[in-house]
Amino acid sequence: MRSLRLNNCKFSNSRNYYDYYAAAQSAREVSLLTKENAQLKLETKSRKEMLQRVLNESRVAEEERQAAEAINKRIRAQIEEYRVPDVMDYVQTAAEDRDLTKKIKTWERKADIAEMALTTQQKNWNKMMQQDALATKL
Repeated sequence: MRSLRLNNCKFSNSRNYYDYYAAAQSAREVSLLTKENAQLKLETKSRKEMLQRVLNESRVAEEERQAAEAINKRIRAQIEEYRVPDVMDYVQTAAEDRDLTKKIKTWERKADIAEMALTTQQKNWNKMMQQDALATKL
C-alpha cells in the first residue's frame, strides 16, 4: 500500500510539475503576445498617421498639378494665338521708327535753337528797355 501511495504521490507530483510548466509556458506566451499586441497597436497607429500624411501630400500635389495644368493650358492657348508679323511689316515698322526718331531729334534741335533765340531776344529787349529808361531819365 505504501508503494501505491508513493507511486500516486510521484504521479501527482509529476502531474503538478507538468501543469506548473504548462502554466508558466502559457504565461510567457501571454506576455509575449501582449507585448506583440502593444507593438502592433503602435505600428498600426504609426501607419495610420503615415497614411494620413501621404493622403494630404497627395491632395496638395493634385491641387498643384491642376493649377499647373491650367497655367499650361492658358500659355498654350496664347502660343497658338500668337502670330509673327510678316518680315516686310517688321522692316516697315523699323523704318518708321528710325524716321520718327530722326524727326524727334530734329524737333529737339529746333526747340533748343528757338529757346536760344528767345533768350537772345529777351536779353536784347531788356537792354533796349534799360537804354530807353536811361534816355528818359536824362
